[in-house]
Amino acid sequence: MSDEADEMDAFRHANPFALWHAVPPALRSVVPNVSWDRVRMHALVSPAVAIEVDELRWQLNMPCWRSGPEEPHFSLSPNQVRQQPERFARHWQRTSDSDLRFPIHVLRRDQLIILDGMHRLLKAEVQAMQTIRAHIVELAVFREEVVELANSAAFRADADR
Repeated sequence: MSDEADEMDAFRHANPFALWHAVPPALRSVVPNVSWDRVRMHALVSPAVAIEVDELRWQLNMPCWRSGPEEPHFSLSPNQVRQQPERFARHWQRTSDSDLRFPIHVLRRDQLIILDGMHRLLKAEVQAMQTIRAHIVELAVFREEVVELANSAAFRADADR
């Protein structure tokens, strides 16, 4: 079985990501089509390690944000915010206010994928930092501890709505 097939099999009982239909192709090849719980991810205990900003920089070109509440999801990249901070003032402010003392969270796949901390990565890039502190979430831990399973109470509650 290929690595991709193995991963798909590993997530077969997962609740799919509700906005998957809106995810652009560039992101579909990077992020898994699963819903996951940020609170459970933050509850994981793992040491923070220094990761080269260079290793994560490519993600600053990915359309992972929306430009405003009425705008489509996945229509704005962090680098667009960096290039036009006045136009995207809300994200620029969040970037400026982000606290680099808190590590970002990345998922280890073929490459490291940011799960939480894109504003912090952008701030680190703007400040020309060489490294950023990160918690690395291994794929097996992500699947077992963070992904919302289709048979979970939260998924059943959403399905009943």
